[in-house]
Amino acid sequence: MMLGTTSSVLLIAGMRTIACSEKIATAIGSVAGVTKANVNFWSARATVVHRSQCNTSQLIRAVQEAGYGASLSAGTESDCREWLRQGITAWNNDGIP
Repeated sequence: MMLGTTSSVLLIAGMRTIACSEKIATAIGSVAGVTKANVNFWSARATVVHRSQCNTSQLIRAVQEAGYGASLSAGTESDCREWLRQGITAWNNDGIP
């Protein structure tokens, strides 16, 4: 990681295909101060390296504006499971088996 940068992990909801992760990575990457954005479809997480002047609310807003849900990862496995459960429930409520 470069000097003056920090790393944030976001939990992502609403991705249905790998193309969604690419769309989210592009959206996060467009935020001023972001130096690297990696979105993992399978873990439903985005790992973002950004300068300290870029805050997580800007990253979350970028994901939301792209049409997906996001929250700052608390870093615990149970939090991740709950977030994924909520995303699956929302997906099923859209009428998708």
